[in-house]
Amino acid sequence: MSSKALLVGIARYSTGSGLTALSTPENDACALEALLKDPASGFVASPKLSVTSNDLRRAVEAFFIRASDQDVLLFYFSGHGKLGQNGGLYLCPSDTEADLIDATAVSLSWFKQVIDRCIAKQIIVILDCCYSGEAHLAMKGDIPSTIQSNIGGGRGKYLITSSTNYQVSLERPGDKNSLFTKWLIKGVESGEADLNDDGVITIEELFQYTLENVTREYPSQTPQFWKWGTSPGDAIIRGQSTPSLATSLGEDPFYIAARDMFALKTAIVPFLGAGIFGRGPLSAYQMTAAMCAQAGLKSTVGSASEIAQHLKNIYGRDQFLSFYGRLLREQAKSVSSCASLELVERTIKSGESNFVVSLTNDCQLEDILRNRGKSFSILSHVLASDEKAEVGKLLVVKIDRQIEYKMCLSDEWLPDAKDDVVIYKILGSPFLSNLTERRDLDTVVVTEEDFGCLFGFFENEHRKSPSAVTRWLQKRPSIFLGFALDVWEYRLLTVLLEQSMGQALTRRGRRYAVREPTTPIETLCWQRLGMDLIRMEPQEFTSTLLAQDAALS
Repeated sequence: MSSKALLVGIARYSTGSGLTALSTPENDACALEALLKDPASGFVASPKLSVTSNDLRRAVEAFFIRASDQDVLLFYFSGHGKLGQNGGLYLCPSDTEADLIDATAVSLSWFKQVIDRCIAKQIIVILDCCYSGEAHLAMKGDIPSTIQSNIGGGRGKYLITSSTNYQVSLERPGDKNSLFTKWLIKGVESGEADLNDDGVITIEELFQYTLENVTREYPSQTPQFWKWGTSPGDAIIRGQSTPSLATSLGEDPFYIAARDMFALKTAIVPFLGAGIFGRGPLSAYQMTAAMCAQAGLKSTVGSASEIAQHLKNIYGRDQFLSFYGRLLREQAKSVSSCASLELVERTIKSGESNFVVSLTNDCQLEDILRNRGKSFSILSHVLASDEKAEVGKLLVVKIDRQIEYKMCLSDEWLPDAKDDVVIYKILGSPFLSNLTERRDLDTVVVTEEDFGCLFGFFENEHRKSPSAVTRWLQKRPSIFLGFALDVWEYRLLTVLLEQSMGQALTRRGRRYAVREPTTPIETLCWQRLGMDLIRMEPQEFTSTLLAQDAALS
């Protein structure tokens, strides 16, 4: 994991621009650079001083788009901020013209679009913005409340602003730093922002320290703080990193049980969700963002099923599925590795797993198995077919030296002893119609209508989950990787698990979910599903187990 900071200070503006020069922004950026480069913070920091609009856009896009999914990114801006014609906030580079804000400044809506494409593990945005105020006070301007929607939600994201709407942020003549940034710096340099005296300064502690001191010195200014999809203590600004999750969970009985389950080669049932890809290609995040772009939406709004439904309504089912298949293929090309898939492949190779439940539409695991020469079957439900009698039946695609397929009622299917593994692909895939050479066969569950159709099948005794699947889940422990539990995922897992296992859990059939819940509601949902929570992200959990396996071999 690498920590990187892009620090922007805009103090100088062109004569006639309508914007006054400022005294502190360049000092602010340089002081933060020295602070964050200290080994105790460990950031690679790059200052950008009084740059033009084009240079700022290029620096911002390169900073966010080139980040890896393990990076921690901090973006800081000190300078003028102006409201555009539409009320949105604009960051003002050195060549901004006050009467041409839309054309010469950088809008927060564009900034959010860049962030939406970033796959970094954590993103911290700190804005100490100003707009042209009264020259004798060199007042720094307000951050409007709309900034929260401009930056948007997501996972692992923090936003700190120097003031509220309708407030001003003070920059006194002769001061080296703005009031807000002065206390940011002092809190870290002095260590006073370590509010619980544990040797670590988190972003939450730094904000609380800054808030208390800014409001004490200048009550008319109130810094603001927002966060999305984070856990307390996630983002560390100064001090030793907290122990890795694997170490901190070393005494957790659920982690130990799951770790030993893999170490002892216990027969398990992996459940795979799109979260196994993190925020990279094929993740729910990237797929939703791409569908939003196709729909002409400026930012990622709504769930994947909502956006897919919108696209299907616009283009029709056939054209939408054609687009969706292309999107899956394009993103699959950019997937370099996936620790969760590698772990599942190893469990199959060692004989620990011969049954996998997949709630993804891609065929990454299937391609891996084909390349390894494995014999396997894919099970999926037929949503639509030119042959009406096939709708609702179970599609069974057998992949060995040749590809064969058949259809049957769910309660008629029995596993083939010759298969190395069976993959129950509940949400189907556009690629199954290619494998069967049946273009009329539609198994893809991605829109809201598709989920409604699938739930209708599950109410039918002959079309719900196969009985053989039920028996596997009753006899074996299962581990859930990559599930964020959106509404449809939660409902689907509820139905599947109730049909398969009911509420009575045996030791052999325990369920483990590898997930760091983002809200108390999500924690409650996992508990209602009967899960033992292992509070790690799937990438770290699977990477830890792979390293353990490599050390023992």
